[in-house]
Amino acid sequence: MRGAMRGRWMMLWPIVAAAALAGAWGTASTGQTPIGGSSRCVAPAADKDFAWRSASVPDGQRDGPAAPLFKAVIDGDLDGLKRLLEQGQSPNQPLRPGGWSALMVAAQLDCDDAVKLLINHGSEVNYVADGNGRATALDIALTYGAPRGNLAIFYALLDHGADMTMKKSNGRDVVIHAAVIGQMELVNELLDRGYRGDLPQLLQTLEIIVVDRATEPFRRKAIARVKGLLKEPKAGAKSGQEAGPRAPQ
Repeated sequence: MRGAMRGRWMMLWPIVAAAALAGAWGTASTGQTPIGGSSRCVAPAADKDFAWRSASVPDGQRDGPAAPLFKAVIDGDLDGLKRLLEQGQSPNQPLRPGGWSALMVAAQLDCDDAVKLLINHGSEVNYVADGNGRATALDIALTYGAPRGNLAIFYALLDHGADMTMKKSNGRDVVIHAAVIGQMELVNELLDRGYRGDLPQLLQTLEIIVVDRATEPFRRKAIARVKGLLKEPKAGAKSGQEAGPRAPQ
């Protein structure tokens, strides 16, 4: 019994962490908005410092060839960011080898316009930060967007080809992550979008997670759907992204 409780706590820990993030980002926007909906991206000083630390793991340095681009994103200097990109600055060069991309930082800071600029100038939406838990921009957009109640950047990344089946070093893809943090409506929507990744692990996660009464019907719906998919031929095998509903425009 004690082992079972410990296992459940390990599964629920990300929900606690997400709640803490929601408090930490209380100044961020709420409500889903179209990509590029905000005219400026100005973050509090503490959030900027955290973004620098996220981007500069492990040594915390803020220099190097990519530093001007990261500074423009973190400072919310959209004019400067556009100028650097138009001058040929690569949107895909991390501050440190294996570190976050500028797109990841823009997603963390909830800067729609910076995300739009970076994608339009060739930012790789499926870049993997090998030196930082194999993070992806899609996972970061979910991690920071869900507590804010704003998944506009998450949807925009999906619409630009972000892969739902890529796993972080913890063995979870973004759909399993959504289940872990109790985003059951989103899990169902991602199934609608064609997710056919690690269905056995998704089912295991759905069955152990505890949600509130209002969310429970969506959890049960997702469980039934995944069980049905597992009965189909080749269920559980990874497949490419399939067409599905697009984000609100």
